[in-house]
Amino acid sequence: MYRLTQIRLGKARHILEKYRDQLHRHSHFDAGQFEMELRKCWNLGYKELKSIAEDMLKNARYKCVALYYMEHSNAPGAVVEFQPLLSKGEFRGRNTQQHDPAQRVRTGRRKRRQDLPVPGHDGEF
Repeated sequence: MYRLTQIRLGKARHILEKYRDQLHRHSHFDAGQFEMELRKCWNLGYKELKSIAEDMLKNARYKCVALYYMEHSNAPGAVVEFQPLLSKGEFRGRNTQQHDPAQRVRTGRRKRRQDLPVPGHDGEF
């Protein structure tokens, strides 16, 4: 199993800082591009990078980047390797989009539409 060592951290610090900044400024980043840059920097494969991403959760500065990557590295949802980790008590229900204002607005609109009365229906069954 590969680990996030101080040498690896030093080598990729510019990449991690770039994506951390993007996440804090725009509430998102391209997880595929992030993965590609780290794999190239560390000369690693897909599976090896997954174990390093788990180690990134232990680094307070890059924890949010690791969580975002874990949630968005696969288009329809978190990859199988990350699902047990993300479902643990510490991370459960804590997605990185919950602080995204655009996501809150979309969710709010959706809830309001559901609460609207149906025309021709007086509300009693």
